[in-house]
Amino acid sequence: MKNREIKSVCYLAAVMVFGLILITGCASIQTWPDDQRTAENKMFVIQEKIGEGLKTGALTPDQSQSFLTKLKVIQTDYSALSGRSVYREEWDSLLERLDALENDINRVFPRVTRIGEPRNADRIIYRGNADAHEYALTPVDYSQYGRPPIPVKILLLIPAEFESFDHVGNYERGSIRYHLGREAELEMRKAFGIEFAKVDVWSVRSEARAREMLLSNDPEHAQVRSYDYVAIPKFLRADSLERKEKYEFEIDLQVEFDANNGSNITFKGHGSSITGKYSQSTPEKDASLTLQYAVSALLDGIEKSRNLFVH
Repeated sequence: MKNREIKSVCYLAAVMVFGLILITGCASIQTWPDDQRTAENKMFVIQEKIGEGLKTGALTPDQSQSFLTKLKVIQTDYSALSGRSVYREEWDSLLERLDALENDINRVFPRVTRIGEPRNADRIIYRGNADAHEYALTPVDYSQYGRPPIPVKILLLIPAEFESFDHVGNYERGSIRYHLGREAELEMRKAFGIEFAKVDVWSVRSEARAREMLLSNDPEHAQVRSYDYVAIPKFLRADSLERKEKYEFEIDLQVEFDANNGSNITFKGHGSSITGKYSQSTPEKDASLTLQYAVSALLDGIEKSRNLFVH
């Protein structure tokens, strides 16, 4: 009888332990909206810091691309967890990675290694057009900002279709028109002002007209070819996508450099961003950040290939 009672007690204890484990497991595997919201806010803050670093020169294009690559990996893992029933530890791990990335960015910020104040391109770049060539450049001593600019003269031709480029995306049962062209031009003016010793900017009526100006029989040819390189930018792609609990944006840019010796170099830059529905951001901010990232990627490619530019 006593043995039977002992067996019953052991059985009940085992059942209780198993039940406790089962209940705990069920409680642990669930959605974690608070952690999801925290992750989205952290990702937004990190994107803002990278964008601000690019604007102020506190981050080099190479640094920004490195941080963006790390953030992209985390965003991919975030998408895999978002809205799903998972263990709490998975969100804890993702939040720790976001904190570590933000700390890495914060450690870099005090050490400004590239151009800061002179990123105000109005001090170093003239904006004109193909019919009114005036030049009023203010010389800047770039040697005080670290690595000097590439010692070539650039003519940046902005086609009308580039400056007026818009993208229409769907958002919360409505649509948003993003005026990307003008902002892209301004970002490119800043980027080129950083990377090259002398830059002039002309507006032209079309990309076709810009390419006509490179032909030897064109009336503008002699003046255009007085520059070491003529740069023609182009939007390759702009996409936005609203999916469950998040909003994604992607932009691809291209710039073709035609040298006065007949050679050419082409660079492409890709930018992307992912923002959750709980984020403090807006679609317009996401588009601006994505554009900055695409221009940064262009600048990074140019910087890594500076030896290709021959004066």
